Amino acid sequence: MDIMFHHHGTEPEIATQTSGSKCINYIFTSPRLQEHVTRCEYLPFYAGIHASHHGAFIDLEESLFGGITKLGMIPVRNIRSTNQADVYEYKTYIHKQFTDHWIYK
Repeated sequence: MDIMFHHHGTEPEIATQTSGSKCINYIFTSPRLQEHVTRCEYLPFYAGIHASHHGAFIDLEESLFGGITKLGMIPVRNIRSTNQADVYEYKTYIHKQFTDHWIYK
């Protein structure tokens, strides 16, 4: 399920690329995860990132993260997609959290 449509029911679709007229970027979630999304939005073009697409985010309930209430500073929690060891560690951690908290069900 597209969480943006689920929360906002955007009709007509918003253009998510500067040169387009349609929504081509989505955030999909499982039905179980939808229950824990507290907020989701598209950012204005060029807000924080210089790209031809809208940035987007979802906020999840803290309870999904086993009591962790504060995230590290952005440089500390930055994932470098060119560093395969970091990517593997991140995906392994997220998979464990989703499994432990029944997000996949």
